[in-house]
Amino acid sequence: MCHDRRSFLSDEKAKAAPSKEQQTKQSETIGNMLREAKEGAQKSPAEAPAKEIIGAK
Repeated sequence: MCHDRRSFLSDEKAKAAPSKEQQTKQSETIGNMLREAKEGAQKSPAEAPAKEIIGAK
């Protein structure tokens, strides 16, 4: 059977394009990561855990 080259290429292009669900999930993940990074940057040094000082042997 012969395929029209244009339809074959458009089918492959459609398969390669990310789906709406994938785009939504990706944008949510990026949003969550950015929000967490901003919250982490806003922490004051007093809230950060103190480093333990260990004496030399």
